[in-house]
Amino acid sequence: MTTTALRLAYDYSMEQRLYGQAIFLAERMLDEEKGGRKGDTLNATLNSQYLLALALYHDHQIARAYYILQSSLSSTAPWTYPARHLLAQCCELLSRFEEGIRALTITYDEEGRLPTVIANGAAGAFLLGQLYEKNLQCYLALPAYEKSLEAGPFMFAAYERIVALRRRGLGDDSEGAAGGSIADPEVCFAVEQLNDWYASSETKRALTSTSSADIKSGLPKDQRAPRRPPADSTISCNSSMSSSTSVRSLQQTRKGKEHTPETSGRGHQQHSPADPAAEALAGVLQHFGELHKASTHLDLPTARSVANDRMTPAQRESRYTMLKLAEAAFDRGEYDEAEGQFAALLTAYPFITEGVGKFSTLLWHQKKKKSLIDLSRRVLTYGRLRSESWICAANLDSINLDHNEARQKLEKAKLLDHCDANICCLIGHELSSMEQFEQAAFAYSLALKRDPTAYAA
Repeated sequence: MTTTALRLAYDYSMEQRLYGQAIFLAERMLDEEKGGRKGDTLNATLNSQYLLALALYHDHQIARAYYILQSSLSSTAPWTYPARHLLAQCCELLSRFEEGIRALTITYDEEGRLPTVIANGAAGAFLLGQLYEKNLQCYLALPAYEKSLEAGPFMFAAYERIVALRRRGLGDDSEGAAGGSIADPEVCFAVEQLNDWYASSETKRALTSTSSADIKSGLPKDQRAPRRPPADSTISCNSSMSSSTSVRSLQQTRKGKEHTPETSGRGHQQHSPADPAAEALAGVLQHFGELHKASTHLDLPTARSVANDRMTPAQRESRYTMLKLAEAAFDRGEYDEAEGQFAALLTAYPFITEGVGKFSTLLWHQKKKKSLIDLSRRVLTYGRLRSESWICAANLDSINLDHNEARQKLEKAKLLDHCDANICCLIGHELSSMEQFEQAAFAYSLALKRDPTAYAA
């Protein structure tokens, strides 16, 4: 009974972001469980350790959370997957990428190369892709992102990374040419897939609402009434089926064919009747997916056409649309248009940091020192934990010919964003200005390793 009351107090503290108090309450739950028999309290202890680690993570005590979560690796039960996911997030922040990959991967294929069961569903697969990218294993990141999008057809973040990686030449779209490119938004965000997911989510919410007594008990799932685990708690696929094959199944659905999963062998998969909410979501994701794909490939006319002809006025004036159009114009060298887009973006959304790095580089090229001073002062006031802010500050130092200080600030930006090839390229520029050409060449090579399409490097 004491543990139940502590859990209710803990939940309230987390909801109100009282993380210090939540840590205290989670520690008290662990105290209550230390007196019980090990066989009876092991799972409850693991659950309480996860709750403590979750509060520590939100309180920015990452190393302590990482240490506590090591115990979650002792079990591969589905109810430990959230703890494994949190451990992987801690590993990401501590730059322990390989440990994070091991925490998320439950089983590998026969060759021991591709994960076949990934903890925590679509979110776990997306985090796995992020860890692979930061570990410079982009060829493994792409299948992880594709599995994330397959498990959660709403995972727009996974789609963004798929488009970016395919632009670098990873993967092969030729196999899916008959049904459209795998990176086609109409394939990835097909109405049928979103409708099935939406119907499944509604069913799970209904089942969850009928078991509120179990939820309030504060016990791990395996100590409650027997229940089938959620369908998205893991990602499992046939080890002989590549990720591109699994995503190509979406193309067959788009063309109106019945898709037969290779792992079931029990006939055709039946789709639920179309739901208006799922259709609306598919439309939104497809429009923004087309915008992202066009802007990533620097197809500015198509991006403009999508924004003007297919989006609502609110979508057209949204932060995401304005940012993508501005970045595409900048990358194409159309600086006048890019400057207007960035200025409009910062006027409409004065506290954002996305795009500030490229905007400050544009101002550097145009030698607009006063505008660069104002921009740098503003973003460092509220965005010191964002790499874009330090890129902006470094560009200001560079225009003042203080290349050493600019390099130091770019190193700070690099710590905040390991995967940004543009940061390595800018470091190379500053080293070149200081006539440290060997180090500059190394920085450029790092930029190309992160993104082979980085033309400036």
